[in-house]
Amino acid sequence: MSVANSPLTVIRRISHYLRKLNPSENITTNAAVQSILAETRKHDVTDERTCRAKEEMVFMGETYAIYLESVANYRELAEIYNKGEATVEEAAAKVGLRLPEKVNP
Repeated sequence: MSVANSPLTVIRRISHYLRKLNPSENITTNAAVQSILAETRKHDVTDERTCRAKEEMVFMGETYAIYLESVANYRELAEIYNKGEATVEEAAAKVGLRLPEKVNP
């Protein structure tokens, strides 16, 4: 098992993204982190105890970490680009145009 795919690295990635998704929550009291740590400790001797394929537990952890990373990226993009409908002036400014000045008769 390489260092990049070690259970500790996977747990760190998962806890990083859980912390990013819920910055106000204490990561040590998070139910997901406690469950992952308990499962990892249960398979401390070997991760093949109940897993069918070799390193399946690490693979599932990496999959979950990628999912959390995608959720964090989606939230960041949604915050930037899903602000609702823009005014005509804002839409023109996004593409580098300016509207003509209004003339009062």
